[in-house]
Amino acid sequence: MSAVEVTEGSSSPAVAADVDAPVPAVADQTLLDRIREQMEFYFSDSNILFDNHLRTKMSEHPEGFISLEHIASFNRMQSLTKDLQTVIQAIEKSDEIVLSEDKTMVRRKNPLPEKNTTMERSIYAKGFPEDSSLDGLIQFWKEYGGVR
Repeated sequence: MSAVEVTEGSSSPAVAADVDAPVPAVADQTLLDRIREQMEFYFSDSNILFDNHLRTKMSEHPEGFISLEHIASFNRMQSLTKDLQTVIQAIEKSDEIVLSEDKTMVRRKNPLPEKNTTMERSIYAKGFPEDSSLDGLIQFWKEYGGVR
């Protein structure tokens, strides 16, 4: 059972976590979407063509797979989750990246493009506050279409 407490100066109750509460089997859908989008970004045309580290890692495997543990260790991924099962759950919903049969590695679904068209699909924008976050900018631009 959860304990409810109202802190001084606040009319909103704060719920204390119950240590005996069952852990949900499925991660929050918003978190799964953010993890999937981040993983898809790592392997996207707009990133992979400029990311020497990931391309080198891809070249070490005949099918272009990279260890899921390796990618999950990236700072941005660590800020989302440290649980590999949650990362796997998120990737399973992707149309752009695929897991190895044993679910220990991940790769692009489609081969690298022959021609780099990233600059043709890029924009330059200015006038945003200096303290703008990457997540905030992505949210802003999503209104206008796909963002990578």
